[in-house]
Amino acid sequence: EYSPRQMLARGSFWRFFLYSILVSAIGNTIISFARDLALSVGMANAAAATMVGVLSICNGLGRILCGFLFDGLGRRWAMLAANAAAILAPALILAGVLTHSPLLGGVGMCVAGLSYGCCPTISAAVVGSFYGMEHYAANYSLANTMLIPTSFVATASSLLLGATGGYALPCAMLLAFAVAGLGLNLSLRRP
Repeated sequence: EYSPRQMLARGSFWRFFLYSILVSAIGNTIISFARDLALSVGMANAAAATMVGVLSICNGLGRILCGFLFDGLGRRWAMLAANAAAILAPALILAGVLTHSPLLGGVGMCVAGLSYGCCPTISAAVVGSFYGMEHYAANYSLANTMLIPTSFVATASSLLLGATGGYALPCAMLLAFAVAGLGLNLSLRRP
């Protein structure tokens, strides 16, 4: 039963916090690009607009699937599955961008939605299982401040898009973030 102060003093919290930023950045950024990214891989205007909605549906499904994974297989497997999706999403989107493939781009965007949906479920479950329920509301709120730095990744990606004129470099950056998140994920241990 860790107080907020005690939780913030733990290295495990900061590794989880950074992991959450890196993995959430993929979905957050792809959502901000969704329509224009879909157009860039060759989707028709109507399909690109629909893709935004499909991405949101995948986000919701990711929350449910991740909850089932967490309850059924435990934290480690749920986090590994979310991380695998976070790696797969920008890799597929990058392949779609480079080959001008609406299929690869669309599937990658759906996977990005699934991985992004896993983030709040994992955050809620990890905070409760690692740090207890006595101070859960405050601890969970502190953990969710990771969304603040996450939002700046979308801004940085937009700057890269503007500087390069394409989505390849932003997708490569997101892929690097997801791989770095995997390293942090593997280092996490219950306090």
